[in-house]
Amino acid sequence: MVLSQAEKQRRYRLKRDTDPSRREQYLRNERERYKMLKGVGKKKNRDEMTKRELRSKRKYWKNYKRDLRKRQTNMKNILTPPGSPHTNDEQAVQEEGVPVALQENVPGPSRQNIASKRKRKREKAKVYRKNKLLIRKLEESNRRVQMYRMRFLNDTLSNLFVKFKAENNDKIGFITFWTLKPYWIRKATEKERETCLCKCCENVGLIADCLKKAKIVETANLESLVKETVCSMDNLDCMYGNCLDCKQSTVKLTVEDKNDEVTWSQWQTKKIKKTFKGGDEKELSVTVKEKESASIEKATEKLHELLRPSYSRHLFNIKNQYKHYKTLKETLSQTECLIHVDFSENYSCKMSKEIQSMHFGASLPQISLHTGYYVTKDMDTIRSFCGVSDSLRHDPQSIWAYMLPILNEIKDLYPFVEYLHFYSDGPTSQYRQKINFYLLSTMPFELGFTGACWNFHEAGHGKGIPDGIGGSIKRSADRQVSFGADILTADAFIKSIETGTKIKLYEVKEPDVLEVDKRIPIPLKTIPGTMKIHQIFTESERKLRYRGISCIDVHCSDHLCDSFEFSAGGGTDEAKLINKSEPLVSTSTPYTDLNLEIKNSYKKDVILQRKMEKDKTCQNKNSSLLQTLQQCGSFEHLQITCLESITETLHGKDRFIEKDNFAIDNRSMKLFPDDVCTDKTLFPVQVRADGNCLPACGSVFVFGNDSYADEIRAHIIKELSLNKKFYLDKNYLSNAFGTDDQNKNILKSFAMYSDEYTHGVVLTERSIEDIYEREIMQIRNSKTYMGIWQIFALASVIRRPIVSVYPKKGNPNVRKDLYRRIEPMEKDSDKPLYIMWTSTRLDMNNNYWVPNHFVPLLEPVEIIPDANNCLHKYVIVDYESTPYPGYVEDVDSSDVYVVCMQRLERDIKKNVFYWPKAVKDKCWYNYSRILAIISKPKKIKGSSSNYEVDPEIWTKTLSRLQY
Repeated sequence: MVLSQAEKQRRYRLKRDTDPSRREQYLRNERERYKMLKGVGKKKNRDEMTKRELRSKRKYWKNYKRDLRKRQTNMKNILTPPGSPHTNDEQAVQEEGVPVALQENVPGPSRQNIASKRKRKREKAKVYRKNKLLIRKLEESNRRVQMYRMRFLNDTLSNLFVKFKAENNDKIGFITFWTLKPYWIRKATEKERETCLCKCCENVGLIADCLKKAKIVETANLESLVKETVCSMDNLDCMYGNCLDCKQSTVKLTVEDKNDEVTWSQWQTKKIKKTFKGGDEKELSVTVKEKESASIEKATEKLHELLRPSYSRHLFNIKNQYKHYKTLKETLSQTECLIHVDFSENYSCKMSKEIQSMHFGASLPQISLHTGYYVTKDMDTIRSFCGVSDSLRHDPQSIWAYMLPILNEIKDLYPFVEYLHFYSDGPTSQYRQKINFYLLSTMPFELGFTGACWNFHEAGHGKGIPDGIGGSIKRSADRQVSFGADILTADAFIKSIETGTKIKLYEVKEPDVLEVDKRIPIPLKTIPGTMKIHQIFTESERKLRYRGISCIDVHCSDHLCDSFEFSAGGGTDEAKLINKSEPLVSTSTPYTDLNLEIKNSYKKDVILQRKMEKDKTCQNKNSSLLQTLQQCGSFEHLQITCLESITETLHGKDRFIEKDNFAIDNRSMKLFPDDVCTDKTLFPVQVRADGNCLPACGSVFVFGNDSYADEIRAHIIKELSLNKKFYLDKNYLSNAFGTDDQNKNILKSFAMYSDEYTHGVVLTERSIEDIYEREIMQIRNSKTYMGIWQIFALASVIRRPIVSVYPKKGNPNVRKDLYRRIEPMEKDSDKPLYIMWTSTRLDMNNNYWVPNHFVPLLEPVEIIPDANNCLHKYVIVDYESTPYPGYVEDVDSSDVYVVCMQRLERDIKKNVFYWPKAVKDKCWYNYSRILAIISKPKKIKGSSSNYEVDPEIWTKTLSRLQY
């Protein structure tokens, strides 16, 4: 009998264990092997195992014991009768080599045999499961393929069942007929309608379908028909009808009788006369789909007329523009940015609950949506955006009003971008027209870009990502309305959906569009062949180059460009700027103020030059003062020099962004915290970011600009050096905050925030004093960064309280120490000034954020009511010490004529008003009785006639009147 390997091993172990010496040697080897495995880490005690290894081992022990108990149970249940005894035990041992006693109970299969069977079963089960998975995937794939072959019912199932019974003799009922209907054949819904189709493609397709049904042409596929008539679909001359070889080519026709009549539909634009209420009659243009009938000969002539070269040119432009669009995205350079924009269909405002007259009437307003995205080479994903406005203008001025916030964002986040690529569809009322071309040739250069290019998709084929963005945010808005929100304004639209979308939403107001209006000179020259332009680009101001198709290479010799230049004043030298809030003046009127404008411009230049010379003189003086302080060899010497050299007293003043010509710091605006305790509207403004930022903030408050940073630095050094005992006094620092400070070690914290602090040094009174003195000696150098001690000193220098504003980033304990109000030793006013800690870096996350820059926080504008800023504005007037909002209808040199709103309740503090309908409340008020110029009062949610003034302005007004 041939023995298996398992049986051979079993007999080998049996012989080994019967010999005591071999048994002892085997155990010794096993002990040594165990020590070796434990030494290399393959064998571990329970204490040495990880939690995961211990769980795995316990699972193994559990399974092993279970299998052992199972085997033992099976062995007990074996009822095999004992074998016959051998007559000669020695002969049995010699023949079999196994003692007779061990042959009485023959065991079952070996462990290896069982393991191999289990392995084979596992592999079979694995293959079975894999096959089942592949079958399911195949079925799902087939089902998905069938979905692409979706068909829609063109009648009801009951009517189709009647037709089926009339054509077939099968005896089946309606239920069976309904059950046997394939799932990919279903009833069409509203969203299955095809809208925004191309008129050119549809008209050619309709006549081709008609001829295909009449079996006159072999296919109704338009590309196949064009391919029959040209040499190459990639050749511009062939597709434009300029190739001599294929110019006269026609589609292959199968015609039996040319006089047979066929009928097809065509989309056409017609003029109709309509009579309105009152008897007025007007002529309107409408688009209709009408049926046409003609002989086959006339129909084929019509097909060839539409197909060549009109449709072939249209098809070539479609493919070329999409190919250029794709290539442009893939080959953007480091300094280029692609922007794709489009107007979405206006959003019809909705309310969760509407009365019948509002729902069916014209009471609900609309909101304009300008959608798009931009992408640069370094961006992983596109940045989607949507401009929202209550203004329904879709002209070039509104387009650039929507684009300005995006272009500023690109300039801030990606300063290396120099060239802009725009893409859009080509309606002549919006993008493809002379005003947009003029703004393209001017505004990018004003924003700091070196050039721009605008590409247009072929007419009727401009759908893309911006349309998807518009659909997405409209669905989000409708979802919020279903949840109970009311969306009646652009501001409400943004607030309702901005938290649930990654799309950047921003509001554009009517004044923003009017500002762009003022940039347009009239009349503007029209670029010849505007309708055929698909690419227009500019590399210098007011100079344009354009061509009929887009090409990646601006200087491509295969696609020649035409040039065009706008004159500085528009179409003529006597052009006037557009201002849509005023009637246009005839351009034939001489521009008599031109010389006066030149004189004023020259005068401004002279004043600016003198101011720059004065600033330069002051800077030289302050630089020499700092050089004097830098020559001091010790802190005591510095104190004496400061006492003798700096004697002037400075005074901080309130500054305003528009009045003092400051620019808002957009990067810091993103860090502005929402817990600033003030009733003001504050914005961070730009100051120098060269290490002189904190003294530059002081220069802004004292002198109105950041040119005197060195003088402020010298005053800060004097304040810190002469009043050292105060700035090293823990009680003074805590009291200066104006609040109960919870940090008992505030002095140590300030020392640790210093650049002179070394990590690990034990902070004692002497070591803190040493850090303080070394920091003062260090900040004598211009463009050296300052910190919290210097903000304390600056408050005393300019004699005004300072609120040190710290963003909600980084270590919260640091923010608790640095975000406080700081009181000066002597002050001119209790009204504080605001300085914010910020950073010029973009590579830090919230947890590890640290500041490296300071900016002042200013109010936008100080409004003093006068004839120039009150007319046609909303105001709050003081009538017998009671505030009323109203609208200014007229002004003169001393008074304003205001139509006032009425108060709904007697409580003066209630901010609820309405416009009286029967008797208007009109009256003349002196300018001194105008309390505030405000924005238009907003409707109160849920009310159709009640309004409220901006709550912050109303609270300020009441406090001014001491209510």
